[in-house]
Amino acid sequence: MDKPASLRDAMPNTADWIDKRRVDWGREHVDECLRNGVQRKLPGYFYAIEGGRAVGTPWPAGAVLGQVAAAGPSVAELQRVAVMCGAAFAAFMREPGAGGVNGTH
Repeated sequence: MDKPASLRDAMPNTADWIDKRRVDWGREHVDECLRNGVQRKLPGYFYAIEGGRAVGTPWPAGAVLGQVAAAGPSVAELQRVAVMCGAAFAAFMREPGAGGVNGTH
């Protein structure tokens, strides 16, 4: 049986984006978001789509971006649009210091 492709092979833009977040936000924070969103399947930590694949857990319906007014689009809506439009790549990760599922990016 063939070994499953690594994230870096299957989703290279996502892997690069994660690498950049580690530089910007710190390895500890990013790895915690990945554990929570991918392994523990907790919403509001990490979700990415690329080339018809998805990894992580989508945000709940009411979560909004940190600097967007409550009347703005929710993260879940942005994720839905990315999927419906067939975006080649989209990634979402909780920003450092963001509380709850709000204030995420």
